Amino acid sequence: MFCFVVRTLEWKTAKDPLKRHLWPAGSPPSVFMDALDLSTNVLGVSWNWSGNLWFPLDTHPSSHGWFAAHVLLSTWYHSIVFGAFHLATQAFSPETFTVLSEGTIFDATLSPLIRYVRSILTTAFASVAIFAIVHLVYDIATLIGVVALRQDPAQWPPVFDKPWKADLLGDFWGYRWHQPFQRTFVVVGGWPLGNAFGRNMCWDHSSHQGQSTTSW
Repeated sequence: MFCFVVRTLEWKTAKDPLKRHLWPAGSPPSVFMDALDLSTNVLGVSWNWSGNLWFPLDTHPSSHGWFAAHVLLSTWYHSIVFGAFHLATQAFSPETFTVLSEGTIFDATLSPLIRYVRSILTTAFASVAIFAIVHLVYDIATLIGVVALRQDPAQWPPVFDKPWKADLLGDFWGYRWHQPFQRTFVVVGGWPLGNAFGRNMCWDHSSHQGQSTTSW
């Protein structure tokens, strides 16, 4: 709902008409379906408003069948990864992650070395679990879009770009971590702060040569 409100504010101030350039296979243009896609398409793929957004290079198969099989395999893989690391995180600190009451990953009864090694491992395992569950949810949404709604695979670019390869925080959060809320953050934070402080809020893709940007 928050994203819908933010995007409605953005559309209110849009200078150019919102145009769609890609429709599901065999589906004629429809005002209702366009409105539905515009309201739920957080990445803006196939719409002209996403022209300045950056997406990871897509290496998935282009055909519907192979693309769906690839995503199905990814769904199975990330469900296993999430389950394993979620259980591992809980095992390290069951009093924190298995109950609703307050808890901490720091065990004061342990020696400092073991205490901090334990907290670092807990944080690392939880990070992998978060990565896997976000990927899993995106894979499920991709399957629904491509298989059930017959959307073009190009409308579902990779949600991550190997975040473990990031060497800078800007690289991690701006490019390699998931981007579904990128536009929302730009509208809510980037534009107001840019207007207030005079900062040029533009995207620099020079350090990501070989990666893909939208061309709608």
